[in-house]
Amino acid sequence: VAHDEMKTNLVQKGVDEQKIYATGIPISSKFLIHYNKNKILESLNFTDDKKTILFFAGGEFGLAKNKITELLKNLAIYFENTQIIAIAGKNETIKQHFEEISNEYNAENRIRVFDFTDRVAEFMYVSDLVITKPGGLTSTESIVSKLPLLIINPIPGQETENAEFLEERGVGILLQKNDDIDLALDGLLNNQEELDVMKRNVGLVTEYLRESESEVPMKYIHSKLGFSEYEGKLIYKLHKTIGIDSTYIGSYKIEPKGTMDEYLKMINEQVLGHTELEFALSLGISSELLAYIGEELGLDSNIVHIVGNSTTGKSTALKLAISCFGYPGCNEESLYGTYNGTNNALIKKLGGLRGVPYALDEISMSDSNNFTKFIYSLANGADKERLNKDSELMKKESWLTTILSNGEKSIIRSSSKNAGVQVRVIEAENFTWTKSSKHAESINRVILNNYGHFGIKFAEYLLEQNKEDLIKQYKYEKDKLSNKLKSINVYDDMTDRRCNKFTIIIQTALMLKDALNIELDIDGIIDMIISIEKESIR
Repeated sequence: VAHDEMKTNLVQKGVDEQKIYATGIPISSKFLIHYNKNKILESLNFTDDKKTILFFAGGEFGLAKNKITELLKNLAIYFENTQIIAIAGKNETIKQHFEEISNEYNAENRIRVFDFTDRVAEFMYVSDLVITKPGGLTSTESIVSKLPLLIINPIPGQETENAEFLEERGVGILLQKNDDIDLALDGLLNNQEELDVMKRNVGLVTEYLRESESEVPMKYIHSKLGFSEYEGKLIYKLHKTIGIDSTYIGSYKIEPKGTMDEYLKMINEQVLGHTELEFALSLGISSELLAYIGEELGLDSNIVHIVGNSTTGKSTALKLAISCFGYPGCNEESLYGTYNGTNNALIKKLGGLRGVPYALDEISMSDSNNFTKFIYSLANGADKERLNKDSELMKKESWLTTILSNGEKSIIRSSSKNAGVQVRVIEAENFTWTKSSKHAESINRVILNNYGHFGIKFAEYLLEQNKEDLIKQYKYEKDKLSNKLKSINVYDDMTDRRCNKFTIIIQTALMLKDALNIELDIDGIIDMIISIEKESIR
């Protein structure tokens, strides 16, 4: 809630005190900036020898047309020592009335009329008084800007209470329905002592709200997933966070469900001993190792596309990989999505993922006939540059992770025939991922009710490791794989670059033994990689 009195009122109404925090109202940091007052006044063609009034008309519906037009008219006629910034918002009718008043009373040189504006913080900085209805946000922004308020037309309920709060503390004056407008304006604008007292009171209220805020226990939240830095320290964010006490508030369903024991039991009974599924498990977890050491090694995101008919278990393999991190069902809340959407929409799903995999089911659902640009965008790890409404360059979303895909057709053969595509995609074709439909059902039954456990455990392990040692191990495993491929003549000009991607998977498979006590068939996984590379160099 906004302040301690609101907390007291709620407690009196029976709300548990432990569940109420007086946090204040969040506002933009723009209202804390020290602007150049003279420069802003010059941009309005105003001078610094007159009182500046910021006048809010009340947005789309207005405060009450008659009241606000009468106020502006009185200011234009009787208070020539003022200059007015009149903001009509989305109300075109009010804007037109404001402009008519300005013209009719020859006040064009001291009335500036705006519709929507993002300069409110600047305008408050140079103003001496704000005329407004007492909405929570505008009132708070005014107080932080140390502005006295002339309050008009509060909506019954919360705004009436806001008006009473402001008036009781001497920071605002409520203009009642039958009050004399001229008298109210004269009492403020021609009484500098009254304005100065109100400004001092605003400072006291600001301090009171800040003290209330400082007593609130800090709670951290996050919407991006995977590795990031906080106060110079590397942290990992999933539903909970390693390195800081933070909780996820995004759209993905990643809160752990079920138990680690049930999940481990499924791994031991249904995955171990079946190399293709061990490979799939390594793929999912490899997103974390890639994000942890990938930047130092100059690596792109890994794209792995599984090709096969509907009976090969390819969807189960991808769901297994995703289940390490969150819900593996195929819907909007899952890290397991579909190709049913535009390429731009699919790419936006990846924004902020750094060490958490994402999967796309069934390429045939896509309307695209050529995936070349899509592949380059995925591997590049950054969204397109875009402009905001003010033609300013927006911050680009980025990712560094493992991107999984499947379908009955090849993504490489559905792209332009160039080397760039072939080095950016690992395509696994002609593998049987589950032994039978019963085998797939057994896995799916467990992972749909037990998920989100492995990812955070592996991240804990990673953060305990020396990054330089992991990079050395990566280089060793890459050289080892590259030499093996050369020795059996499975090698071309692009093999070395594909080895960058293969090595992350192999290294992850090796690390799972120490991290989670899961011993995979490393030789079998390498044989799969050799088979994939043989197909790639054809």
